[in-house]
Amino acid sequence: MVIETECLFPLCVPVLQLLLMLADFFLDSTIPMTPIRIKVDPSHDASKVKAEGPGLNRSGVELTKPTHFTVNTKAAGKAKLDAVFSGPAKGEAVKDFEIINNHDNTHTVKYTPIQQGPLGVAVTYGGDSIPKSPFSIPVAPSLDLSKIQVDGLGDKITVGKDQEVTVKSKGAGGQGKVGAKVTGPSGKPVTCKVEPGLKPETSQVKFIPREAGPYQVELTYDSAPIPGSPFKPTAYPPTDATKVKCSGPGLERAKVGETGEFVVDCTNAGPAELTIEIISDSGTEAEVHIQDNGDGTYTITYIPLYPGSYTLTIRYGGQDVPNFPARLTVEPAVDASGIRVFGPGVEGKGVFREATTDFTVDARALNQTGGNHIKTVIQNPSGSVTDAVITDRRDGTYSVEYTPYEEGPHSVKVAYDESPVPKSPFRVAVTEGCDPGRVRAHGPGLDSGITNKANKFTVETRGAGTGGLGLAVEGPSEAKMSCTDNKDGSCSVEYIPYEAGTYNLNITYGGQPIAGSPFQVPVSDTVDSSKVKCQGVGLGTNVRANIPQAFTVDASKAGVAPLQVRVQGPKGVVEPAELVDNGDQTHTVNYIPTREGPYSINVLYADQEIPRSPYKVKVLPTHDASKVRASGPGLNTTGVPASLPVEFTIDAKDAGEGLLAVQITDPEGKPKKASIRDNQDGTYLVSYVPDMTGRYTILIKYGGDEIPYSPYRIRALPTGDASKCTVTVSIGGHGLGAGVGPTIQIGEQTVITVDAKAAGKGKVTCSVCTPEGVELDVDVVENEDGTFDIFYTAPQPGDYCICVRFGGELIPNSPFLVTALEGAPSDQLLQQQQLPQYYSQQPWVLVSPFHSLHTGGKAAIL
Repeated sequence: MVIETECLFPLCVPVLQLLLMLADFFLDSTIPMTPIRIKVDPSHDASKVKAEGPGLNRSGVELTKPTHFTVNTKAAGKAKLDAVFSGPAKGEAVKDFEIINNHDNTHTVKYTPIQQGPLGVAVTYGGDSIPKSPFSIPVAPSLDLSKIQVDGLGDKITVGKDQEVTVKSKGAGGQGKVGAKVTGPSGKPVTCKVEPGLKPETSQVKFIPREAGPYQVELTYDSAPIPGSPFKPTAYPPTDATKVKCSGPGLERAKVGETGEFVVDCTNAGPAELTIEIISDSGTEAEVHIQDNGDGTYTITYIPLYPGSYTLTIRYGGQDVPNFPARLTVEPAVDASGIRVFGPGVEGKGVFREATTDFTVDARALNQTGGNHIKTVIQNPSGSVTDAVITDRRDGTYSVEYTPYEEGPHSVKVAYDESPVPKSPFRVAVTEGCDPGRVRAHGPGLDSGITNKANKFTVETRGAGTGGLGLAVEGPSEAKMSCTDNKDGSCSVEYIPYEAGTYNLNITYGGQPIAGSPFQVPVSDTVDSSKVKCQGVGLGTNVRANIPQAFTVDASKAGVAPLQVRVQGPKGVVEPAELVDNGDQTHTVNYIPTREGPYSINVLYADQEIPRSPYKVKVLPTHDASKVRASGPGLNTTGVPASLPVEFTIDAKDAGEGLLAVQITDPEGKPKKASIRDNQDGTYLVSYVPDMTGRYTILIKYGGDEIPYSPYRIRALPTGDASKCTVTVSIGGHGLGAGVGPTIQIGEQTVITVDAKAAGKGKVTCSVCTPEGVELDVDVVENEDGTFDIFYTAPQPGDYCICVRFGGELIPNSPFLVTALEGAPSDQLLQQQQLPQYYSQQPWVLVSPFHSLHTGGKAAIL
């Protein structure tokens, strides 16, 4: 029945259902006003869909931060809503993607971007793109407010002066939008503006405070408060040093060692830096502390160390305040006239360069219990100061030691509670020379020694002046001696005696014996086999037959004695063992166990068994394939994607040493190329490409034995849609159009281009079989535009079979048969015919039921 009419009206009922209804109702009846023509409108209108929300914001979204947008379909009818995301790099562009039906003709689309850069969001309704789709959304790095720095905004600002605040946002991520809000003392907003900074990733916030008082500066970054915000600077009138006022007793007089104090009032002088210097006429500066009272005034304290006249300078904003600089008198703290100072360090008797000297300070006239009262300043001829060590004897007397490092006159100043003692400063002449009495030797090597071992002691010449150190050893045998300068005024000495007995160690300095020299040292032989230790894999639990093994015998703490090692096999047979002297009282023992089973290893030192000897070692077989494990996506029992590289790992760490063999055969029974990479840690990485769909067999052997679960049977599953691929061919750089064949030229490179743009996920694979059934080397190059180029060259005339797959499946018209001819191919050859379908399902064969046509006297198989 045909229904036609000129009457047109919209209809939303499915066409097939309507026709069945009409046919059933009017069956075998004459229908008036027929035929009827029906116009069926679509059930949705994607142009009326609206999408908006933060997830589509042109200003962008933040990396790894969940976002969303809303899709309104109220006026668009009923259809399926979908969204597809694409990022700048391969792989997933978003995660946590979800479309939520709000049941009010709106949907909420949630996602979290995981790639930085432009994000493409394609929104479709019923398969049609909605307005403005696809959306391009910039994805910024994750926000890290801790990386933001604010410069140029202090606690004090000046009224009427431009304020420029720099916000540095390098590494902070986000969109980089800086916001600012300034509130004045009266609570009213202050005009401010935010401009890009002179350097990348910086912004300038500018405002002018018009009145004095506290301000509040709120800074935000991508609407989030910057750390420290709001900032609360205080605006002060412009700086005027003439309005600074000073008062207090510490401005005129002070006493040594006591705190002087005065106040500086800058209330009406505006904001500026206050600097104060108090320097004596001799150039000594008093330590000054400035305390900000927070109300525009400052409390100044200082402690003068020496009596005399000082100059007091006060500056505000770099300008002298009124009535300053001024003079200040510092009086002594105590009467030091009763203190006595004596000794070579102040009298100049036998004081040598680099030799420690001393003197005594007797202050019992003022104090008989000691305390921190004595100060010294020792000045060298060059003007530098030498450190001194003051020892309080707790009875009112003090011992002072110092070491001059320059030749010539020295000045020694001594003060009691900052008051100079009588005759200070002392003039001391320093000359070249040494004092052997100050050299000290100590260490175990001076008490006793052991033969054939380094015996050590230390000689300290610090503070003994400049002289030559002499060392000599006398005894039953010649002893090897060495001396190392420690660069700290001491030397480390080692000597090795070779025979037992008493040795004399002579130590001189400047040609004179030091205290205690010569030292008489008894030397003896000591051997202790209990201190011998053995360690190494050759004594472990993974020793295998016919594999070299080794372990180390450490006798460095046991003395010198003969070492013996015996390796005994399962049947009591003693097997060879090699001992290598490492030269440091350790030996390396090498042996090769000839069979599996229990071994006994005896280690004797000085004819005595060492601790734990004999060692019991269980020797395992050379290899054990049952300990090998294989795992990874390339062995997935649910299948692997055809045409894509897959890999798996073979773990032979616990399997000993053996030859690893991997054989992979494809569904046609042909061997498949596989790559095996030795990870140098007992594991191997195997990779292969299943170029066709079907079952692959993977046989794995270790040491000639199959490992557990071998052979593996893995099914390669198709990827993409091979039927969407198209083919073009060029020979020697000249395009031949679509299709493959029918002829090619010997020695000319043939390029087959496969367009797989519409085929989805997958790769192109190809095999070319020569007339003898041998596969040619073929290069397949994947291009960035979704096409693949196949390169091959026919070496001889005859029929070639070309099998092209995508995602493991044959593309349309594949396999192809072409004929390689000598010279230029004939223009009159017919186009190739598609091979019978069963050909692609069989292993390569050379004889197939192709048709033969004769053209120009030559046979061409198509």
